[in-house]
Amino acid sequence: LDAPRLLVLRRARELGLSLKSLSQAVGRNDAYLHQWIHRGSPKKLPEQERAALSLVLQVPEDDLRGAVRPSGGMRPAPTLAQPAAVVPVFRDTDGRVEPGTARGVVARPGPSTTLLFALWISAPVGRLQAGDLAYVDEGQPPRLGDMVVALRAHAIAGIGRLTALAAGSAVVTRREDDEVVLELDGLRLLRVCLIGLA
Repeated sequence: LDAPRLLVLRRARELGLSLKSLSQAVGRNDAYLHQWIHRGSPKKLPEQERAALSLVLQVPEDDLRGAVRPSGGMRPAPTLAQPAAVVPVFRDTDGRVEPGTARGVVARPGPSTTLLFALWISAPVGRLQAGDLAYVDEGQPPRLGDMVVALRAHAIAGIGRLTALAAGSAVVTRREDDEVVLELDGLRLLRVCLIGLA
């Protein structure tokens, strides 16, 4: 087996993931990665599957590309990849949204290239109910009334409805009687673009 195939086997074992679940996570049939690893079909992973697999396994995409180089020993020119078929999932109770610490992955609900992550909600917050999956997008700035996730560095500073935005601060309302005033310095307000049901 070549280096990319060995890497997939090693990381799957380390993360406790089956080849079947990895195949499903990249949007393919249950046997797809088993056939790629053990039968050599396909010879190389297509760009979209490689991008999704690198996200799930938390490895650089280039490590899944292998050592195939055109004549002259140069690396191929980078290409624009399609969005990964999956996004990382975090829990609101984790308190952090940090690369490499995701609880798992879920299928990307559409072709958006600005979708960052999904967040499992543990208790009612605004329109979000316990068990909902909030997909967070950085493509459009939130407007008053939008559901948002506020991040400071990688820490979750607040989740709720954006009810006020003034010079230097934002107000995020979790429930009628529960609002948080957040300083805008170093804060990222990310819009919840889609709510999936558990």
